[in-house]
Amino acid sequence: MIYRIATLISILFVLAACQNEDGEVEVITFNPYDYNVIFIPENKVDDKNEIYIDAMIELKAEYPSEFNNVNKIEKDLTAMGIKESNDGPTLVILKSGETIAKLSGKMPKHEIKEQLEITLADNK
Repeated sequence: MIYRIATLISILFVLAACQNEDGEVEVITFNPYDYNVIFIPENKVDDKNEIYIDAMIELKAEYPSEFNNVNKIEKDLTAMGIKESNDGPTLVILKSGETIAKLSGKMPKHEIKEQLEITLADNK
């Protein structure tokens, strides 16, 4: 449990400090099946980011192979047609380049998990 919390805090500090002036932001992404899931953390470390990451960690236990290719990368969200939310962290789920779900701001963990589970279970 302590390792999990320390890992989350470390990831959040790194991501919060990695905003570039050229429009690229550091995001967490993974690609289960035909989907592209992008998590855009809020620029500050707070409980909203942790809720999203916690939901992903809990689902990793149920769907380990779908989380094999989790990456922390820089993306130009504007070029992808994704707007950063001023409400907090954002989770975008794309299929064939089209946004099929977008969650942002403070959300209950069970709603984040439900949306991700729909995506992960869709092809299981």
